[in-house]
Amino acid sequence: MLLSEALAVDCHFVSVESVADAETIRQNCQVITGGLNIGPLTDNTTTQHINLDGVEVIEGRLDCATDDWDTHAYHTLSISTLKNVRSIDCGTTKTRLQSLSLPNLTTVEENLYIGSRAKQLTYVDLTSLDTVGGHFIFGPPNILTFRHVGLRNLTTMSLSSMKIDSLESLTGSSINMSKVEIWGPFPNIDSVPIGFESVRIVDIRGDTAVTLGSRSSKKVAIQNLHLGYGISDLKRNDRLDSLEVDYLELKNGTSIEHLELDFDNLRSLHIGQYEMNEPLKTITLPPKAVNWTGGLELYINSSPDLDLTSLYADDHTGRPIQTWYWPTNIRSIDIRHVPVGNAFFDPFVSQQMAPWDSIPAPSTLKSFTIFAPADFTNFSCKPFEKLKDMRRLPTSGWYACEHFIKISSGAIHKLSMLSLVSAVFGATMLIL
Repeated sequence: MLLSEALAVDCHFVSVESVADAETIRQNCQVITGGLNIGPLTDNTTTQHINLDGVEVIEGRLDCATDDWDTHAYHTLSISTLKNVRSIDCGTTKTRLQSLSLPNLTTVEENLYIGSRAKQLTYVDLTSLDTVGGHFIFGPPNILTFRHVGLRNLTTMSLSSMKIDSLESLTGSSINMSKVEIWGPFPNIDSVPIGFESVRIVDIRGDTAVTLGSRSSKKVAIQNLHLGYGISDLKRNDRLDSLEVDYLELKNGTSIEHLELDFDNLRSLHIGQYEMNEPLKTITLPPKAVNWTGGLELYINSSPDLDLTSLYADDHTGRPIQTWYWPTNIRSIDIRHVPVGNAFFDPFVSQQMAPWDSIPAPSTLKSFTIFAPADFTNFSCKPFEKLKDMRRLPTSGWYACEHFIKISSGAIHKLSMLSLVSAVFGATMLIL
């Protein structure tokens, strides 16, 4: 039954099917004790402007979606007085909502979902929103204008491709988060800021650069940072006082050519790039990397254009500068099918050969693996075999080193040295 047909106004579960329904509700229902459903609207001949100013609280769900999308009218929704709602769903199913204005809404107690199926939505005003108790899922693909100041209380966020020109109020908020997913592209954004004071997981992909830090953040700590397909650059905001990343992963398909790890601490670097067109050419570990704590775990696999033959690279003037500083605390090294040179490891080898009471002392590694690329003859495993014999590389764990040598006939042979030792059995293999 339509509200316009009712003798008394029901402010419990409300369905707005016309502009007249909205007028009745806004004049009589300051608090809706159940849910509010918009549509299907009975007049689909013109755009319907639904004004519910006067409603301050919705104790149930605000639902903008409809199963009758084909006959649903294009419409706008304004509730400028709304302050609190249990949850919002605008985009799990198709909707013809074009504009959503909730400028004084501060709190969504559970989930907020304004998703990718809200394809007609071009304007969203959530100026005052600072608290979402559940998941914050936001990604109307054609949105051009988003009004919002910032967040104070939130734990999980998922953002998808949009046309807005900034994510600063969302991903730049200096708050504690659990999980953040950002899947672009974002064609009108040069770089996505990550300003969370602490966050457990950040997963970003999609034709954009990433800046760690924001206008409001001074400290950023990330447990797991995953950079995926299309990520073109990783930078540090100059305003940031402290940047710590526990685990950084560059996945297949990233577009980063020069990876600069300007971190105050990094525990694990994982690069797995298996496509022939992966562009990564250089990795920079700054001088402060020498003092990284926690024990660096280094894993680099199959980045065909990456050059790890030297600690040095040419700057823009052609002058060689040191670009890799080895941390003095190394937990594991695993480099496979990447051009490597012995000069690249000189500081590490020197430290491992020093007496145990040296400062810094040799690192205690749990594993060591180097597989040079096929037919690459400019690397030798001999220094690492010596370290293993000195017990400065793993002997009770995993050790593997593989290089190629050129014999007198000109042929190239592979030399593999593998060591697997346990408390029960031991084995060493030399393969020519």
